[in-house]
Amino acid sequence: MKTNNLNERFVKIIVIDNPVEAGLFKSILEDYDIPFIIKENHDSAYDGIFESVKGWGVIYSPEKYKNEIIKIVDDLRSAQS
Repeated sequence: MKTNNLNERFVKIIVIDNPVEAGLFKSILEDYDIPFIIKENHDSAYDGIFESVKGWGVIYSPEKYKNEIIKIVDDLRSAQS
């Protein structure tokens, strides 16, 4: 999690499919010095039942980074295909 200015409003940017993808996005967003929070939807008490509906997790960031993050994620996902 990288949060430069906690006064900025963080919004939901994109859904993450799995913890490996989360680690990759975390590393890249830190390299780009983009503030973000990754919120996991996994709950061991419910054996991950919400992951099938909500995805593994979500990236939150200030709105001004939305297009940049979406482009990064789209580029990585298309490269993996």
